[in-house]
Amino acid sequence: MTRRNEEHVDERAYPFFHHVYGRDGYVCEYNSTSGAKPTKVLSIEGFYHKYCAYCGRKALPIQGELEKGRGFFTGYYDIGHCCVCKDAMDEVEHNNKLIELKKKHEQELKELENLKPKMNQEVISSLVKKSFEEKHAQLEKDLKHCEKYGYMSESTLTMVGVTIVEGNKNV
Repeated sequence: MTRRNEEHVDERAYPFFHHVYGRDGYVCEYNSTSGAKPTKVLSIEGFYHKYCAYCGRKALPIQGELEKGRGFFTGYYDIGHCCVCKDAMDEVEHNNKLIELKKKHEQELKELENLKPKMNQEVISSLVKKSFEEKHAQLEKDLKHCEKYGYMSESTLTMVGVTIVEGNKNV
């Protein structure tokens, strides 16, 4: 838990804090597992801490709880860093709106896709049937020609799925 001077804390960040009465009296402490979202921070080479890109204060860590293993709490993992100043909270609000708009846009695209005209299955079925009948008629004609002259064209063989192979190569 990190104690934070409350004067720069934006009111939208209050859910990330809890108020307790402790040894030093009534204090407000930052809760690193409260669901805060990462904001833009600066990492300076040689410095351990990260700093807010908006106000320059030390950024607060955001942690997720690790699952309990065999009944024992195993600790936390680092999700990122955030600040609780007005500009950082504006960034979080902007990102939330962006996510909401993307979801809404995706939903509208799905609805539009559902309104797209559907293909007429009867037309498709009749065209496939007609094509099959024409190929069948041509195949019968080629077979009669083959029986009469003893030769079948490669296109006729291909139509029925037969390929002439010499050695390892298709002819």
